[in-house]
Amino acid sequence: MTKILITGTHFQNKGAGAMLISTSNALRTLIKPLEITMLSPNADYDKKYCDKYKINIVDMSYLSNNPVKYIVLPLRFFFNRKLKNKDKVLNAYNNADVILDLNGISFTDAFKFNVNLGLALRLKLAFMLKKSVIMYSQSFGPFKKLSNRILAKYALKKVKLITVRGNASKNYLKQIGIKADYVFPDSAFLLEPIGKDRINQIIKNEKIEQNEKIIGIAVNEYIYKKNKRYVDFLVKLTDYLNSNLDVNILFIPHYVSVKGKDDVFVAKEVYKKCKNKDKIRIIEKNYGPEELKAIIGLCKVFIGSRYHSIVASTSMKVPTIVLGWSHKYVEVMQLFNLEEYVFNYQKVDFNKFKLKFEQLWLNKKKIEKNLKEKIPKIEKLCLKNTKILSRFINKF
Repeated sequence: MTKILITGTHFQNKGAGAMLISTSNALRTLIKPLEITMLSPNADYDKKYCDKYKINIVDMSYLSNNPVKYIVLPLRFFFNRKLKNKDKVLNAYNNADVILDLNGISFTDAFKFNVNLGLALRLKLAFMLKKSVIMYSQSFGPFKKLSNRILAKYALKKVKLITVRGNASKNYLKQIGIKADYVFPDSAFLLEPIGKDRINQIIKNEKIEQNEKIIGIAVNEYIYKKNKRYVDFLVKLTDYLNSNLDVNILFIPHYVSVKGKDDVFVAKEVYKKCKNKDKIRIIEKNYGPEELKAIIGLCKVFIGSRYHSIVASTSMKVPTIVLGWSHKYVEVMQLFNLEEYVFNYQKVDFNKFKLKFEQLWLNKKKIEKNLKEKIPKIEKLCLKNTKILSRFINKF
């Protein structure tokens, strides 16, 4: 029995969930028998998904909710090796053959110091327990901040296998002396959307007309926290779309929180300020990653601020324009030679974004054809990545 411990993921972020589901499903076809366990920052929320996908769950909230404890745990273990049999997180590490990290994006200057420190300590804990670590299907950098550069170089030098999602991440790692072993598309391209019967039920429940023209929007609570003008930009954009196109706007949240602000909150903030509310709807029900992918597939075009909403939209052959915050958005759109449709929220000019959207709308049939041609090749690359991963894991 091969035992994998998955870290750096949870189901409140639907993109993280998409990575976990697609990676787990692919590995189960290649490694038998296989036992998968995940560390969860919110086990009560994640449990229903873990039960569905036969993933064991270990609650790590007592660490993630208290950074001091996260720092202290490796130190306690260092001075008391017997602790690994008493602490449930240490026990999960100890029982695993390999640690598979699905953090998505790691060691970026955009994150606060304590976030990057927490990741470094998580890796250090695995190394102290003499466990092999894989950083799988991720983006890295940039490393302009000295603290981030030091943490990343210190933590990543002992990682056994690193697969990145684009050449920008590969080059960022090279700048600090770390080698990315492989470059492959994000693992969530392999996520299967729900079937026709289930999506038809969702269409009925959400009162979506079968033949209506939908523009989907996935907002990003992280960008909202960074810049409150983000909402004003989306209000202006939504009003423009309503005034100039015969479409309905559907906000499709990709991050939900059991407490605090999330993508639903941001969508409602946009909705409150919009003029023509009759043509706007917000998906408020908490759907899973496969359901959200199918919902996104109903759209004529898509405006994405969440990375994995863009993976879902392009995977479903929906022409997409991006308002993001990191090089990772460029990495995914480069797969389709569509990086010209990526804008950074810090630098975006509304008129330039509007003109590029109009170009997307006019060329949506051509872009859809391009997506249809490229997606099978991308899926093959993702499967190749999984096979490399499984061969590496089988060494243990």
